[in-house]
This record gives sequence, structure tokens and C-alpha cells, in this order.
Amino acid sequence: MAHILTDTECEELLEYLKHHEPYDESDPAMHDFDGECDNDRMMATIAKKILETQSRQA
Repeated sequence: MAHILTDTECEELLEYLKHHEPYDESDPAMHDFDGECDNDRMMATIAKKILETQSRQA
């Protein structure tokens, strides 16, 4: 079942992305689960993926 974000939720994610750079898919932090990552960048990466999924479902 697809989850459609509200406009407010999308705006919040976009605002987060304005302040934090997401990781690149090839960045080792994306594949190493040793706890050595920048939490803000990881959250930005998740926000980016959510917005990409949202745009495909809309």
C-alpha cells in the first residue's frame, strides 16, 4: 500500500534537505553499519529517498 505524504510533510523534508547534504549511494557510510556516520546526512539521505518514492507514486 502506497503512502502519500501531505504537502506539509513534503515541505518539511525539502527544508531538511536545504540544510543537510545526503550521502551518495557509493559512499561507504551507506553500506557500513559500524555507527560511524553523520546522522544529519543519513536523515537527509532517507528524506531524499522518501521524496523520490513519493514523486513516483503521485
